[in-house]
Amino acid sequence: MLASLGSNAQNAAYSFTQTTEAYMVLSNDVMCTFDANGFDAISELNGETFTLFGVPFVVGPATPLRIGDYGFVRVDDASTSVIIDGLFTFNQPADATGYISYAITGTPGQYVVTAQWHFLTLTNGPPGNFAMWQVKLEQATGIIEVRIGPNSGGGMIYNDATGPNCGVFHAPNTFTSCYAKVWVEQDALDPTIDTLPNFDFDALHNLPPAHTVYRFTPQGWGVGVTELPVPVPLQVLLDGDDLNVQLPEGTTTGTLLLVDAAGRAVRSMQVAGAQQRIRLDGLPAGAYALQLVRDNGTLTTRFVRP
Repeated sequence: MLASLGSNAQNAAYSFTQTTEAYMVLSNDVMCTFDANGFDAISELNGETFTLFGVPFVVGPATPLRIGDYGFVRVDDASTSVIIDGLFTFNQPADATGYISYAITGTPGQYVVTAQWHFLTLTNGPPGNFAMWQVKLEQATGIIEVRIGPNSGGGMIYNDATGPNCGVFHAPNTFTSCYAKVWVEQDALDPTIDTLPNFDFDALHNLPPAHTVYRFTPQGWGVGVTELPVPVPLQVLLDGDDLNVQLPEGTTTGTLLLVDAAGRAVRSMQVAGAQQRIRLDGLPAGAYALQLVRDNGTLTTRFVRP
């Protein structure tokens, strides 16, 4: 590691870190084959769970993990989507040596999938431009990385309409709202990090230097508390504007905290029985965590309000 620049990205589902590490072209990778919509589904990961924005996605035909030809990775379930943009924009191979590929390493539960865009030209860029980048997703930690390889550079030659987009966001797959995002904008060397839950996506105005790594680390709602290793989980069931909560057997004391994807406690109540009901009226759609806080630790379960 040569240098590091960090940002807590307060009130975000992920913390953001910018660092410099050697860029390595993938070996033993698989060439992507795209469908008519520009997607390549990674079927080798079917049955594996990847947790993104606090939501577990079990990869399969109904919940695909896909590589997009224009520079992104996308995971969908029946109602929501998570999109990870590397240097997302219109592109094409710079010459016959350009390609898009992926590699999977590790073992079940600890897989690492890396998508790679190798020697592409950005269609909206100046003549002769080229770029290489990767999107890396760690199953065990949930860490997401955008890794930048050799490119044509060229200074601040892009704007919000022509520059590549970079960041992560979570939304209903109707894209009628945005649950949460961490977006990397403007100057790639010293970027602005936008965590407002909306669809205001500004682009990078230059290409990041080779060997730049943008790292998105899950904040881990309830950081600093001990998760209880109890055999019976904290169970929740959505019923309109109500959240029905089933507490573990024997629970008589504690505090229930409802935390949104930005890490804010939006509801709080004392335990008053094995079953409790929390009103959700007035709260927007999105990812939430319910925490049972007791003297000996905290038990957390996560859900999405559609």
